Amino acid sequence: MIRILAILFALLMSHASVAQVIYHPRPEFAEDQRYTYFKALLHKALQNSRDQFDHYELFEVQSRMQQKRQLLSLEQGHISVMWTMTSAQREQEALAIRVPLMMGLMGYRLLVVNDADRQAIAQANEAKLKAMTSFQGHDWPDLEILKANGYNTKPFSFFLGLYKQLSLRKFDFYPRGILEAYREVEVGQYKNLSVDQSKLLYYPTAIYFFVAKDNTQLAARIEVGLQAMVESGDLEKFLINYGTHKKDLARAALNKRTLYTLRNPLLSEETPINDARYWLTVDEIQALLK
Repeated sequence: MIRILAILFALLMSHASVAQVIYHPRPEFAEDQRYTYFKALLHKALQNSRDQFDHYELFEVQSRMQQKRQLLSLEQGHISVMWTMTSAQREQEALAIRVPLMMGLMGYRLLVVNDADRQAIAQANEAKLKAMTSFQGHDWPDLEILKANGYNTKPFSFFLGLYKQLSLRKFDFYPRGILEAYREVEVGQYKNLSVDQSKLLYYPTAIYFFVAKDNTQLAARIEVGLQAMVESGDLEKFLINYGTHKKDLARAALNKRTLYTLRNPLLSEETPINDARYWLTVDEIQALLK
């Protein structure tokens, strides 16, 4: 009996010794539900590649970090992987796995507004919209993208504080992703905010998984898992059907909005912008909702 237990213990230790330990960030704030999609997708990609790589264990670090600090923690080895909107600069700082995790959906932006300004926003043309004041996170690529397209967009350091400032009419609108806007307004404490129903901003962009520059093994593993999902169509299905995504896309009614297409000067030349497998158009999104 003792011999059998010893063998079982040795097998367990052998299994544990080959497990790849992977650390990922905590959400920026406790109520942040955006990150659960990326965590679930990371797990799915790792599962898809388990036949070719070691066993793995996922752990969430204790500290809450904004994007700039996450990139620094990645470089210093405190976390193994993160997910964020890409830019040429970020792709120099870390190793990007160039499979767009949201198939371009993060580039579709709705406007969260104060109810007192809702009519003015709806009636504004693009020139007037650009002259109005908006805010974005100080370390978000969106800030530079909007400014490069002539929008009067200012930096702000505290994500949740933006909603308080908008409720006080300190600025005019807050561009949010189509899978963020409705949920954030509904769970927020400011009842005088709503999602504008008339406008849709779009710029090509991608959220990638990033790892440290020298962590090529983990990068290869994640890419193998993600590419398998792309080829099978599972990434598209997982994205559309995850959580409240389908509901949020349906009520956004993208095909009924005035679309303003912006350029993204931050994209690197390596962005797979012409590979249709990775991107969803408005028409394709609407078709998937039927």
